[in-house]
Amino acid sequence: MALMKVRSPLKCLLTVVVLTLVRDMTLQRLKRRELIFQKLRQMKYSALILLLILSNFYIYPAYAAVCRNYNGHQICILSINRSAKNYWEYRAVLSVDGKKRPLEVYNCRQKVKIESDGTVVPWENQDPGQFICNFFKKP
Repeated sequence: MALMKVRSPLKCLLTVVVLTLVRDMTLQRLKRRELIFQKLRQMKYSALILLLILSNFYIYPAYAAVCRNYNGHQICILSINRSAKNYWEYRAVLSVDGKKRPLEVYNCRQKVKIESDGTVVPWENQDPGQFICNFFKKP
């Protein structure tokens, strides 16, 4: 009969405890790692949803200029306001052939324009004032 090496029960118990601790620590590390990856996935989806929500709140500016070809010139109305007191007057900022003009008041009754410095100038032939008054004339 062959002689078997007998281990002491304390040594066997110690080996089992150490192996159990190592296994438990490895499982805890794996669980912890899995939790970290799970939280990262949740954060990724939350960030994506937040980005989609915030992108809907940004309002892009609208630059809608009314442009027409009038007597060989391209006239764009950049901004226009009608006078409340004198309905025949329009305060307008125009762009003629790509050159922006300062604010001018166009009087459709007297056919004059009042420039930003207060100078009253009668309309010339084919003036943008005619375009404004004809464009907004009631049918």
